[in-house]
Amino acid sequence: MGKSKHKDADTERAIENIVQRSGEKDWLFYVRKANSEKDIEKKNAIFQEGIRLTPLSPELLGNYAVFLKNEKQDNLGAEEYYQKALAVEPNNSMNLGNYAIFLQVIKNDYAAAEEYYMKALNFEPNHAVRLGNLTKLLIDKNDLNQAGLCLKRAFENFDGSSQNIVENAFLDYVIVR
Repeated sequence: MGKSKHKDADTERAIENIVQRSGEKDWLFYVRKANSEKDIEKKNAIFQEGIRLTPLSPELLGNYAVFLKNEKQDNLGAEEYYQKALAVEPNNSMNLGNYAIFLQVIKNDYAAAEEYYMKALNFEPNHAVRLGNLTKLLIDKNDLNQAGLCLKRAFENFDGSSQNIVENAFLDYVIVR
């Protein structure tokens, strides 16, 4: 336990050194700082501080939405922040893709989720993670022909970093077929 406290202190010092060198705190500072924090309420406070100081950062707003959904299970808050992030930058493919997942998994709104996946893929057409997630949605909709084509594209663009998502989409496809 003493070792993890030491590691946390080292991480905190490293973050502060980066900020001091750059002279300002940007969205990434707050995301990294929040992600290094174990306590959910402290994480929330870090995100809130960052949003107060950089309210027009689609990256920070989007990361906060993911935090609200995944860690606080605050789906109303998450949806509000996904929408804020997309209002600031409607073409942010990361936020479009994450909101699509939210719509698919939390709201079971497959039509809206598919629309957001397609918007995200307009900006990054070969993003294997989004293609894998869209494949799963198409399988859930029983659109197996489109799911197969989407899965093929996911594998063609597979870089190893998205292994679990693409493999899970493949397994879902095989099981349904």
